[in-house]
Amino acid sequence: LPVVPLHVSGGGVPLTRLARLGAPLFGRGLSLPVEREQFHPGTTDGALVRDLLRHGVRDLPLPLLLDLAALFTDRGLHIGNKDVPLREAVSAISVPLLMVAACQDRQCPLDSVRDVVGRVPGARMLSVGESGPGYGHVDLLTGRDADRDVFDPVLAFLADGEVVG
Repeated sequence: LPVVPLHVSGGGVPLTRLARLGAPLFGRGLSLPVEREQFHPGTTDGALVRDLLRHGVRDLPLPLLLDLAALFTDRGLHIGNKDVPLREAVSAISVPLLMVAACQDRQCPLDSVRDVVGRVPGARMLSVGESGPGYGHVDLLTGRDADRDVFDPVLAFLADGEVVG
């Protein structure tokens, strides 16, 4: 997977070296906290999990960290718009929108995704992992069955606006 590093002035949290040092431990069924937050057990191949951590994690820029810290406050997330919280800005979306939600995602819980879908006129939602293998946050892209469970329904939506799945 190509990774575009974020370069923002103001320093940040150094994660790159830590991720590379810890990568060999992940994807081996140890149920490590960071892994549990990103992947549902067994959905993404362990070798891919290790590669993602080894090569895909970059340092977290301070401005992004501060914005993410506000996510659970009244201020809310403001990525791209400093005046309007993202949860309010979404109501201005006027194009067809499909939001994909992983049923075991701890970062973007189903109820939060449903809330956003309810704020966007005509938005649709695809829940992934309700039956069969579970899906965590990253599994939507990396899961063994993501082509069938995620990509095929997204392509169908792009082709004709239908949500399959």
